[in-house]
Amino acid sequence: MAEIDLRLADGVRLLALDGKEVDSDKLLGAESRYQLDNGTHQLLVEYEVELVSSGDEVELETSDSFILLLTSSDQLLRLGAPKIGSRHEFKTFDRRGDWRLHDASGSAHPFKLDRLVKEGFQLGRDYERELELYNSSGSVAAYRPIPQRVFTTSSQAVHRNSDQPAGRGSASGQALVRQMLLYWYNQADPDTRRQFNAWLSR
Repeated sequence: MAEIDLRLADGVRLLALDGKEVDSDKLLGAESRYQLDNGTHQLLVEYEVELVSSGDEVELETSDSFILLLTSSDQLLRLGAPKIGSRHEFKTFDRRGDWRLHDASGSAHPFKLDRLVKEGFQLGRDYERELELYNSSGSVAAYRPIPQRVFTTSSQAVHRNSDQPAGRGSASGQALVRQMLLYWYNQADPDTRRQFNAWLSR
């Protein structure tokens, strides 16, 4: 397996992935599955649950939209929510955002969580525009994709201003360096990571 195998439990609906809306024809009671590239991803999800009212009528409740930011590599991950059987339990979940993300062994996988809030009527939301604004705000679960760059060993690519010391640069440049290091570290297999860590400790 050379990618992330993401599975969404019953009731979990993926609205957008990495800032782009997702067309979903998922039916309630079915598990969804997505194959993602290794690295960092932003999920916009909501939770739908059928609740029985006092009159024995079944009503569908839908949570707020939540943003999850996760980083993974070569893993199976399952995203779900606690079992909900009452309106009180649903409201508690919607207030706390008690999402559960686990790997194949059942261990909790870390992620950052936030709520995508929109005031007023919720019909016809433009999730891509809302996420664009959210991601530009620098909030806790903001997604900053790594630019696709072509690396070359030509003299032009390795040329550096002689007045600027090696390894130094602007804060934004160093932030990009950190992102690239994290990205390629996550791409590496365990043996390559061990070699890299050994090199760092010399």
